[in-house]
Amino acid sequence: MKKVHTAKPASVLVVSAALSLGLSAPAWASSKVALSPYAPFPHAALTAVGAAFARPTHAQVAGARVSVSRAYAVAHTQAGNLPKGVKVTMRLGLFSDAMQGKAAALSYAVTFDGVDVPSYGPTAGPGGHELVVIVNAKTGRSIEAFSYR
Repeated sequence: MKKVHTAKPASVLVVSAALSLGLSAPAWASSKVALSPYAPFPHAALTAVGAAFARPTHAQVAGARVSVSRAYAVAHTQAGNLPKGVKVTMRLGLFSDAMQGKAAALSYAVTFDGVDVPSYGPTAGPGGHELVVIVNAKTGRSIEAFSYR
């Protein structure tokens, strides 16, 4: 058997987050929820909505006061009723929005993939299939929601 060495604080954080997220979903839920490693927003998000999602430091991650399950609950409330089979991905990072004048804040990006998001403007276009809800990881409040594809 191969022994794999992991950093204890990081593994405890990931396991705790995954367990708390898994326990928060009801048994009848048909959506798939994944706690994902950090990933920046695609270039399309930067040009379409002016958003950025930067990698946090370990000290910043330790400052998160909101659990993964609480962030999911806040985002789900913001998203409303979801169709069956929606894939949910959660990431922790430093969110900023240049167009809204919002400075970087430690936040969860909760992505609901498989929803219909209408495009209302500034010029109407085809609807998106992905809704991103940003939840502040220190206050637990929803910062904003958007779709960029």
